[in-house]
Order: sequence, then structure tokens, then C-alpha cells
Amino acid sequence: MKVNKLHNLGIIAHVDAGKTTFTERLLFVTGKRHFTGEVHNGESMMDHRQQEKDRGITIESAATSIFWNDAQLNIIDTPGHIDFNIEVNRSLRVLDGAVVVFDAVAGVEPQTEVNWILADKYRVPRIGLINKMDRMGANFSKVVQQMDNTFVQKPLPLQVPIVEDNGFTGIIDLINMLSVQWSNLNQIDDFVIAEISEQYQVEAELAREQLIERLATEDEAILEYWAEGQTLTNSELVAAIRRQTIAGKIVPIFAASAYKNIGIQPLLDAITQYLPTPKERPESVDNLNQKLVTHDLDGAFAALVFKVVNDPHGSLAYTRVYRGQLQRADRVLNTRTNKAQKVGPIYEMHANIRTEKSTMISGDIVAIAGLKDVQTGDTLCAEDMPVAFETISVPEPVMEIAIEPRERKNQTKFSLALQILCREDPSLQIKTDSRTGQTCLAGMGELHLEIAVDRLKTDFGITTRVGAPQVAYRETLIKATEIHALHRKQTGGLGQFAEVKLQFIPFTEEELSSSNTYEEITFENKIVGGVIPQEFIPAVETGIRQSANEGIISHYPCGGFKVELIDGSYHQNDSSQMAFSLVAKQAVKKLKEIACIQLLEPIMKIDINIPSEYIGSVIGDLNRRRGQVIEQNSELQRAVLKARAPLAEMFGYIGCLRAITAGRGQFTMSFSHYETVPKVLVTNIIGDEK
Repeated sequence: MKVNKLHNLGIIAHVDAGKTTFTERLLFVTGKRHFTGEVHNGESMMDHRQQEKDRGITIESAATSIFWNDAQLNIIDTPGHIDFNIEVNRSLRVLDGAVVVFDAVAGVEPQTEVNWILADKYRVPRIGLINKMDRMGANFSKVVQQMDNTFVQKPLPLQVPIVEDNGFTGIIDLINMLSVQWSNLNQIDDFVIAEISEQYQVEAELAREQLIERLATEDEAILEYWAEGQTLTNSELVAAIRRQTIAGKIVPIFAASAYKNIGIQPLLDAITQYLPTPKERPESVDNLNQKLVTHDLDGAFAALVFKVVNDPHGSLAYTRVYRGQLQRADRVLNTRTNKAQKVGPIYEMHANIRTEKSTMISGDIVAIAGLKDVQTGDTLCAEDMPVAFETISVPEPVMEIAIEPRERKNQTKFSLALQILCREDPSLQIKTDSRTGQTCLAGMGELHLEIAVDRLKTDFGITTRVGAPQVAYRETLIKATEIHALHRKQTGGLGQFAEVKLQFIPFTEEELSSSNTYEEITFENKIVGGVIPQEFIPAVETGIRQSANEGIISHYPCGGFKVELIDGSYHQNDSSQMAFSLVAKQAVKKLKEIACIQLLEPIMKIDINIPSEYIGSVIGDLNRRRGQVIEQNSELQRAVLKARAPLAEMFGYIGCLRAITAGRGQFTMSFSHYETVPKVLVTNIIGDEK
């Protein structure tokens, strides 16, 4: 299969928009699977883990390959739940296109927005699929309007849904001006292509005119034709849509009901027509040599590991190849470790089923077995031409639990299992509570940590004791200050001496616009004249970072500021790296004495869907949780509340919401930003540390 016949794409959406059902239909239509696996029956091939089958949601991204119109489609089905957003992040990092699935009733939902921003970050062209058109209340044009109001890219509907007395039955193709209708909804291939009926003729012609007019605002060739009143051919339209989709200016929009088997084939056609091949994507940046890496089959091998999975047969490194080719037993260099090793078996993956390949080539997404000391974000390359791609960003955890094995004899096995889980999922982190010495597991939310604990039992046979979830608070600097610190110790022999003067400066509001900036500390050496020798400077930075990470007014990490080393002194005999590290820690601790550190708490963005009659009770409950309703929409006897509230107040919220709404309420929650903890609550959180 040539690279110009290859498409690497992801399926992304908010939870419960129908991504996995849609992917299952793709497998069936293309002959990869001989029946349609239903998610609610636990039959989905892509949701292969037991935790996914039990809960009916996708937890891990799963890869597969299918063929359509002489093209190979490498597909990654990603989770929609915010707790597993790392899976979407690292998948989009290596993909060339995406299908974004929208619920035709719910429209643009919070996690869709989060995923859309990630796709923007990695400049991934995308197609929009408005799914669940068979549902009561489905509104194609309303969802398109929501997209137009929410996203920079212009939605471009290429279809008009056909909705009759018996519901959604097909679509009108605005490019070819034909209708496609499914008469037997149990037969996915039983559809009829015909002329547009008189009932839809006027609507279809108007929609096509609007399509061309909107496309003309982005594409100069179409603008010229349109301005001169010339008739456009279908091939000219398709070429222009493809150009602007790849350029990231427009998003072609389609209608479907994956569950009812309607609209799958036209969407497959659209993937091969409008989404790019690897050669049509921007060249990748080699940070090591400050050069661009082109998608060249004959160049030196270069690839990025975007996911590591441990299974009973050993570890698998999911890898995207950007240049060259490699065979089993060839040697490859890991740029991070600067070590070379032989490549083990190479697999094309279909969920958890492996098919061995002899060679991986530019554009491929494969899994490599047997690689040692490899982790998410590692670059693999030819030994004689080192390359280092930009690594994959990982969100900081917002919640943690204390955890230990029930049986002391399992302690070693428990520690190893936690390391494996964190290697697979970098958004999980192992921490040690500095006050109690307990092992803590930090993650993105309650469900994220619940799944991790469940996997310890099912995958590793380790039962655990778990403490109540704890919020991952942060500390930060609130005002600029200068600290002078002196460390002098004489014990009769060789002494210790170090003196520093440090300027601590909070980040500006612009610098803090990134949610992860509160984790960061930047250090700048402004020493002149050699008053502190250069070999001691790194020890000062290390001491600052270690002390800030341990917490200043509490045991929570402190960040969100920069430090300038502006002066100091040393002793010819008594100064050492250890002495300068200690004096730096001493300087950081002095920040507590002058009361310039404040405690921060994570604020969550909440989307609540409830029956309208419960609005008052739900808003009242949110107010008691220090929440704030930002937006309220009511339609079809249902209400959607968009709110923000502290994570500390939202533990166990689903149970409370169901009690208030007689089991009819739903909500989703994602991290928004950090805010200062009210003073009246600080003592309760950090305890009396005097």
C-alpha cells in the first residue's frame, strides 16, 4: 500500500456521542467484521477491556485498519470522557485527520470543545459527523449553527438530512445532487440512490447555493467562478473542499445514524476525498537539529512512540513512522536514552488483535514489541542520523487517593504494577505524602482513579485499600519579593558556606493563561563578576525546585513564578554544591514568613442535563457547593446548565444529582482553571502548621 493511498485518522467526540458505534459500523461496512457489535451489549471490538464492556464507555484509544475505495484507513477510536483526555491528546499528535462526532440533540458539548482545541493545537484537518439523527429532538441545522458560533473553522454542510414520518431515512448529497435512502434499517447496504424528490428539490438547491457561497469566502478559485456566475463541476467543488479542509479553513459536515446504519458509506467516501494523506501534512520539526523531517520513504528512519501498553504477552510501543522504513531485528536509536536496540516483532493492530508485519514504512501506525525503556513521547530513529521530535504534553493530575496493598506480601508487586500503569498512562502519577509517608496515586478524576484501582485487581491480581479522594491543591506566589539567605555551618573541620540573594516574581496573568503554568518555575542566573562560581549555580536551581515541590505553606507543590539569582557569595574552601542547594531551600522557606504565598484549588467546568422541573433544586445545590451557573438553556422539557465549581465540592456529585432529579439527571465535568482558596477554608485544608 503506497503512502498516497493512506489515511491516518481519529474518531473524537464528547462521551456518548456514538464514536464507538460509528467505528463498529465502519468495520462492518468495509468487511473487517461480519456483524455489527453493539456497545450496550458489550460486543464492541474496539472496547475490548473488561472495564470498558462493564461501563459501556471507551477508556483507552484502540487502533484498527480498514480498506475503502483502494485506500487504507488507519483509525484510532478515542475516549470521550475528560478523565481519559490523554488518549485523545497523544492520538491527535500523530494523526493526519479526524472525524468529530456530534450528538444531533446535544450539539456541541464540553468535551467536544476540548478535543477541538487539541485538534487545532496539532493542526489536524477534520470532518464533522452529526450522529444520532434518528433521535427525537435531533436538529441538524441547529448543531451546524452551534459549530459556527463556537469554532473558528467554518462548518460546511455537504448533505441535507431526509426526515419523513418514519423518522430519519437518508441524506441528500449536495455535491452530486442525488438522494440516498436506506429502506431496510437492519441491512446497512440496503440503500437506494435516486434523483431528489420534488419535496426536497427547493431545499437542496438553496443548500447547494449556500455551500458554494460559503466555500467562495475561503477559496479564491471558487470565488472567481461564483462572482462570474459560472457553473461549477463536481470535481472542481470536491477539489476546493479538499484544499480548504486540509488548510484548516472549513470542516465538511455530514449526517448519520450509526445505530440505525444510515449514512456510513457516504462518510467513508468523504474520508478518502477530503482528509489528507501523510504527504499532504506539514513537515515535522526535528528539535535536535532544528530541521524539518519530510515524509520520505527513502530517508533515514524516524518515528514517534505515542503510546505504551503492557499486556500478558509483553509491552507494545504504538509508533507513528514519519520517515524511512525499518524491519524486524534492525537497530533503532532512542534519542531520549541515547541507547540503540534491536526492533522486535512489528504488528498492525486491530484493537487487541495483532497481525505481524515484516516492515514499517513512512506513514504507518504500528505497534513494536520488545523495546526496553521506552515511554510515551520517545523518538526512535536511525543510529547515524539522530532526530528528536517534540514530545507529547501531559496534563497535570487534579485528584489523588492514598493507596496500599491489602496484603503486605504484595508490596513489591504492587509497586511494580503502579509503575506499569503510570508508564502506560502518563496522566497517572505516583506520589508520596510528605507528612504521612503514604503512597498516593494522582489522576484526572474519580473515574480515572477508579479504573486504575480496578485494573490493579483484574490485570495484576492485587487488592488494595484506598483512601478518600483528595484534591490536588497548588501554591503560588502573589507578590514579587527579594530574599537574602545565608547558610554557614562550622563543625571543626571542613565547614559549609553559601550566600544568595534571590528575586521571586509571580507570572503575569497572560503567562498564567495556561492551566499547567502553576506547575512551572523558571530560573534565571543574573550573577555577574563571578561572585558565585558557575559550578554552584545548578545547585541553587535544584534547591529552589525541590523545596517548592515539597510546598511552602503546606505540602502542596508551589509554582507559577520565576526566580532570578542576582547576588551572593562563596568561600574558597567551605562552599559546595550541597551548601548552595541548602541555602536555596532556606530562601524558599522564607517566603512563608513574609506571607506572600497563597493556596489555589482546581475549578471544574460542569455541564448538567436535567428535566426542566428540577432547575431550582439543582441550582440551589450548586450554590451550596460554592458553584456558579454561567449559562442556562431550556428546550424540549430538558434544561442544560453550564456552571463552574471547586473540585473539592464535587466528589460524589452524581449520586446527589440523581437523588434530586429522580435518577434523570446527567452531568460531565472537566478541569477549567485554578482559583484562590477562600481564607476561611485555608486552615481546614492545610491544618494548623504553626
